[in-house]
Amino acid sequence: MTSRSLRAGTSGRLLCAAVLTLGLLALPGTALAAPPKAKPPKSKPAKPAEAAKGKAAAEGKAAPEGKAKADEAAGPIDLAAARVDLGGSDVDGAVDAAERLGKSRDPRAAEVLLDALSVGANPRVAAAALDALAILKSPRAVPVLLHFSRNRHPEVRRKALLALAPFREPRVNKAMIVRLGDSTKDVRATAARLIAERKDRAAEPALMKLLRRGDEAAASAIGAIANADTARRLAELYGQVSESLLASALGEFIKRQDVADAIRVDVIRTLGKMPGAEATAALVEYIGSIPANQERASKAEAQKLLDQRSR
Repeated sequence: MTSRSLRAGTSGRLLCAAVLTLGLLALPGTALAAPPKAKPPKSKPAKPAEAAKGKAAAEGKAAPEGKAKADEAAGPIDLAAARVDLGGSDVDGAVDAAERLGKSRDPRAAEVLLDALSVGANPRVAAAALDALAILKSPRAVPVLLHFSRNRHPEVRRKALLALAPFREPRVNKAMIVRLGDSTKDVRATAARLIAERKDRAAEPALMKLLRRGDEAAASAIGAIANADTARRLAELYGQVSESLLASALGEFIKRQDVADAIRVDVIRTLGKMPGAEATAALVEYIGSIPANQERASKAEAQKLLDQRSR
């Protein structure tokens, strides 16, 4: 076979292959294979904290990074909305509004609360508003708080007293002394505790009156404010008033750091004359209130009386 014949055969085969390829492309549903697409680079999974931030940002919410940051992100309270809720007919919603106003610690919130109280409020709402005012401690609230300390609902009166506690004014002291004669035990107890914290000796006559009536709220309060003369008068009441209340009052008195030790010794001897468990408990508590390495005549006297009782 000649070289011309070889070249002719080869050309024919190439032409046939080309025709065949073109024929396949013309068939319906036939397409050239596309080159493989490049795979996108793998991204690292987001950390849980970052994911939370991203979700919160997408939802317009603060990421849960702690209460302080969440509160900061929440921004200042909407006073206008709180005012509407506070004056609405939904008691639960009004209570919630009062709580929000107190937690906001915004000085302007006190005015919203006072306005709501001035037009009258459901007792639950009034109590919540008074709680909020106790947090805000606005001096402008004092007249309204004094008014509510005479409210016909006991819990409202008690809440008003608690809200008045930060204000050391004669009119506030007087209101608390008046509440020592309240018809409700819890209100009397709150007034007595607040008076004890204030060390208001002007309340002594009212507290002595309560003690003689057997009111337990008076015992610890009078022990907290009594001076030496009052302690002697208390000792003279032995046999006239409840021994347990008298022991409680005297026990509170001898634990105070401002009482002279010689006075303590006299009071401890009065406690030693009382056979009841309350007097024994008062002596034990007094010894327990003194550091173990500290010597006092009153401590020795109390220990001697306890030893005699244990025989």
